[in-house]
Amino acid sequence: MQVLMRWAVRMRLLLIGVAALGSAGALGLPLAGKPAPGDGVLVQRTAEPDAPASPAPAQEPSPTPAPATPSPTPSPTPVPFLDEHRVVAYYGNPLTSLMGILGEHSPEEVIRRLRAQAAAYQELSPDRTVVGAVDLVYAVAQADAGRDGLYLLRMSDELIREWIEITRREGLLLFLDIQFGRSNVEREIPLVLPYLLEPHVHLALDPEFAWGPDQFPLQHIGHLDGADINRAQEIVRAFQQEHHLPEKLIVVHQFRHDMITNKGAITRFERMDVIINADGFGPPSTKLGSWNAVIRDDGVQRAGIKLFYRQDAASERLMTELEVMRLEPAPVFIVYQ
Repeated sequence: MQVLMRWAVRMRLLLIGVAALGSAGALGLPLAGKPAPGDGVLVQRTAEPDAPASPAPAQEPSPTPAPATPSPTPSPTPVPFLDEHRVVAYYGNPLTSLMGILGEHSPEEVIRRLRAQAAAYQELSPDRTVVGAVDLVYAVAQADAGRDGLYLLRMSDELIREWIEITRREGLLLFLDIQFGRSNVEREIPLVLPYLLEPHVHLALDPEFAWGPDQFPLQHIGHLDGADINRAQEIVRAFQQEHHLPEKLIVVHQFRHDMITNKGAITRFERMDVIINADGFGPPSTKLGSWNAVIRDDGVQRAGIKLFYRQDAASERLMTELEVMRLEPAPVFIVYQ
């Protein structure tokens, strides 16, 4: 009951927050040349006392063998980004303070605070480089169906381009987060592909707000299937190959098992990495229970965790950076809302 109550409060905060958004929305060797006249020709002479020496017939030169064509040197396999990096992100929507820290401050102040938070994890991460990131909710679930019946509001191209430029200038990653409403992977993923042309832009999927045709806001927790997550990877991978893009990351939020059905079917695609992010707010004991359920017990290798500056602190206290780093497995993605 406490979990459902916390979820309901979270839903109301998100849906109240977005109500104000409105429409704002990367040897060959040269072949030997032909011999010059006389090159390689052997001339023999025989001495005769009473007769002048006469030249022996010239022998035809032996052809110079061409060197074997060398096999091309295979390109080294790129090291997966998350093998050497840890991501620390700030979550939210710039248009409302109710969805997280991203909307509580100016971009300059958000970046200053983000750098300080990332630096705290760098001190605890001697084996990895910590990279800052922004997790921006691009498609926001709505309380009302809207004209298309999808319960979804997408942010404007202008807003997304602004944050692409901000994050590029500041050396940060940008994750575009999709809540789906009653939409689906086939409809929503193609809409963000143009933004993924930027090497530092990645993707996040939120099953909590992915509702079926008979589900409604504030009444149901949504879900995605493993097949949906694989399909998202297929679409992004095809686009990535077509445009010769570097590795792409996909974050999938989860705080209950039924939010990702057939989780074991999720496949790891080449030049892609999926991160399962343990979501949900509460005291450290609750967050540890959620972590053990959806991360440790499910054998997740690329794991993330979300922390809530306000709600976690209000429920008891915010987990410390050291407590986060002591989780097993150690998270490679840490996001603050």
